[in-house]
Amino acid sequence: MKNIFIVLGVVVVAVLAMGLPYLLREVNKEQAPSGVEVPVSKTEPTTKAEPTVKIKPNVPTSIDVGITIDDFKFLPKVTTVKKGTKITWNNQHIGHTVTGDNGDFDSDHLKNGMAYSRVFDTVGIFKYHCAFHPSMKGEIQVVE
Repeated sequence: MKNIFIVLGVVVVAVLAMGLPYLLREVNKEQAPSGVEVPVSKTEPTTKAEPTVKIKPNVPTSIDVGITIDDFKFLPKVTTVKKGTKITWNNQHIGHTVTGDNGDFDSDHLKNGMAYSRVFDTVGIFKYHCAFHPSMKGEIQVVE
């Protein structure tokens, strides 16, 4: 019940904050003698601001990136790296493989505690899976 009053209070404050300038402007117009112009400040921007910050994808700047193999998953499932990055898959589970969907790379059998590394020096998207468990899928996105 206490939370409802807090939420209602926040809503009331927000409505007042957004509507108060409009109400004051209307009240000032009604109270002015006829023929007298009441200055009203404009709160709306006259031009739209253009964003000055360019959004970049969240790409690690490190040369080495790790992917965990655990509980029949590659974690993270999708990894974005810069060209020339070395990725190391660390198996924390039963036997798995890291096998490129196009056959470009294959780790062979990785037992629990084993790792496999590969340098990605070509820009593109590289999808992979576990040969033992085909539902396990991952993707490497290599950017400049």
